[in-house]
Order: sequence, then C-alpha cells, then structure tokens
Amino acid sequence: MSNLKQRYETNKDALIKDTSICDANRELFKQFFEYQERKLKRMNGLSLLDEGCYRTLYGYILKFKNVNKWFNNKDWKKLTKEDIRKVYDDLEDGKIKNQKGTPFKDRNSYYNKIFKSKPFQLAQKGDLAREVIEYYNKNKEEVRFITEEDFNKIVGVVNPINQKLLLWLAFDIEENTNPHTKSQNN
Repeated sequence: MSNLKQRYETNKDALIKDTSICDANRELFKQFFEYQERKLKRMNGLSLLDEGCYRTLYGYILKFKNVNKWFNNKDWKKLTKEDIRKVYDDLEDGKIKNQKGTPFKDRNSYYNKIFKSKPFQLAQKGDLAREVIEYYNKNKEEVRFITEEDFNKIVGVVNPINQKLLLWLAFDIEENTNPHTKSQNN
C-alpha cells in the first residue's frame, strides 16, 4: 500500500470514527467518501485509485474538519441560511484564521469543493449555500505565475499523452506571448 493511500485511509477512518464530531456529520462524511472514491475511479477510467486520487481525497479530510469546526459541530442538515452566511462573512472578513493565525487565502477551494458541491448537496444545503455565496468574486485574488520547474512536475503526473500535449501547448503559447515574464523570473 502506498504511503499516501495509507495516510488517507488512516485519517479518513479516524475522521469517521471521531466521536467529538456529531453522528450525522460523520455519516455524511462517510457517504461523501464512498461517492467521491467511486466518482474519481470512473471519471479517470481507473480500476483502483491512484496517487492523484488519494491526494484529492486526503485534502477533503482537513476541509471537513475545518468546516465542521466553523459550524461548531452542528449537524450540516440543520444549518440555516444565517449559519452559512455567518461562516461566509467571517471567511471573507478574515475573522476565521488558519493554523498560522492568518486569514484563509484558499476560500475559493472551500466554496467550490464543500459549500457549493457534493458535501452540502448530501446535507441538502447546496442551494442555500449557493444563494449565500453568490457575491463571492474569485477574480479579486492576485495573479500567480508558475515556474518551469513546477510546470514540469505537473506534466510529469499527467497520464494521457493528449493532455500532456495540451499542457505544453498552453505553456508554450503563454511563454511566447509574454516573453518578459520569463526574463523576470530568471
């Protein structure tokens, strides 16, 4: 068993068995992981989950712990519009901090992967969350650039050759349209 698979399985089991989390949320998390594991296998044409799938799944564990804490361990099926709005406003206003004591910068990931996606759909709160989060503007985040070294790491894990081709094409086009970027990074 791979190290990442082991970490995921161990932490998923710990999350689902954590008695400090309300029973309803633990059941919801269990349902989500069953759904997401199957989805990842089918969408990627896999008979077994690969490292990339385990990395994706592992990321949900921390997100679930954080979101559960933000809602004070309240059953997600019983969340109100006001509950969701308070968490949303607190995230946007920088009142909710990460482990380093700074405001969460990756709010978009929480909005798209939890609030407006399958976890809140399972809790029957997806539409309510979308309504509350309708004003979020992900375009206000700063633009980030990728180094050629990081790009090569990404290409290294992409499997189908046509996807590698598309990545290289996009990288080459960007490099040719913005030659000043390359000289600034070197």
